[in-house]
Formats: sequence, structure tokens, C-alpha cells
Amino acid sequence: MVRMGEIAPQWQNRLPSLRPCLTACGLPQSPDMRQQAPFNKHNVPPGAGILGMPKGKPVFTKKTQLDNKTYISICMKKALKKFWYAFLVPPVIILPGLYWTGALIWLVVAALVITILYLLFWYVQFYGMAMLPQGKPLFERQLYAITPDYLGIMKKETDPQGMMIPWDKIETVERTADSFIFHLTLAHIVIIPFNVFNSQQDQNYTESILRRRSLLPAREEKV
Repeated sequence: MVRMGEIAPQWQNRLPSLRPCLTACGLPQSPDMRQQAPFNKHNVPPGAGILGMPKGKPVFTKKTQLDNKTYISICMKKALKKFWYAFLVPPVIILPGLYWTGALIWLVVAALVITILYLLFWYVQFYGMAMLPQGKPLFERQLYAITPDYLGIMKKETDPQGMMIPWDKIETVERTADSFIFHLTLAHIVIIPFNVFNSQQDQNYTESILRRRSLLPAREEKV
């Protein structure tokens, strides 16, 4: 049985390309791994689960794929929101121009250039992650398995090569109008659209896990 935070041995051949993702998730890269027997949602071996999952049937989604443009857009917004104080620099640069009006236009130009370079810096980071081979695993077509302890990422339900991410490795979760967005690091996100759940019950079950894990705010009880 693969223990918490470990990777099935078949993924060891892909470690060179997966290392950025593994590092982002805080998962080990050691080859000393064990294999768990195949498992599907219709037949759970007694006392076992796929890749070390807890007993019981996980919720499986349909296959989905992360779009490059969506990834870049979400990560850019997160980076700019996290480092919002960087936008205080341009006003500070322009401020002396209020006293030395002759230099105002040059200070404004300098502030604009710095702002553009700052935005370009973050765009290049995320665009590179989306285009380079090292980031390819993030954008492959895959399905997800949800349990009370893990978020599983795999090619198919019987796939023994999937990656398990403990919930405590996930920084935050956003619930938008049509999806759950899981933020593992600044450059590593997982998006599960609502339309890939096989039923409304599966979606509600996933949401209840996220609320119990304090990754989503608890629902307010009606008085």
C-alpha cells in the first residue's frame, strides 16, 4: 500500500518531468515506493483503497483538462493579489514630480515601464509553466478522486499510477459559479468544474469535505 504522500512506482519513470509538480505539492521524490493493487469505484478490496486511500468508495469525476489561458489568468490574478504592495512603487516614484514638475513626465514614464515589466515578469513565469515540458503533467487530460483525506489525480479509475495530494497540502480552495479551484502553490492549481461530477450528490459530498477541512467557509445556519 502506498503510504501518505507517496507516489506509485510507475510514476518514477516520469519523475524528471513531474519534479516541479511534486515539489509544489511537498511530495517525496524517492524511488523507495510500493504499489497498490488496481481499484475501481465498483469493487473496493476489503481494508484497502486506491493508492492508500481510506476505506470506502471515493467520488470519481469525469475526465477534464486544464486550459492554458485559464491557468495563466487565474495564476496572474492570484500573484497580483498576493503581492499587491508592489503597485505602491509607481506612486512613490511619481511623488517627487509633484515638487519638481520638470521631471514629472520622466517619472511617470519610469513608473509605467516598471509596472509593465512587473506584469510581464509574472506573465512569463506562468506562460513558461504552461508551455515547458516540466509543466506538461498539469495540463494533461485526467480525472479526480475525492476522499475525506485525499485529492487523487489519475488517468483512469483503475490507474495505479495516480498522485495523491493530502488536503493539508492544499493552501486554499475557491468556489466559483461553475468550479472548485484548488491552490497548491502560486504556480500549481487544480480546477474541477461542476459539470465533471457524475451527480449533484457527488458535488455536494466534495463540498462538504472541503468545508470540514476548513478549505471553504462553513455554511451559515438559518435561524
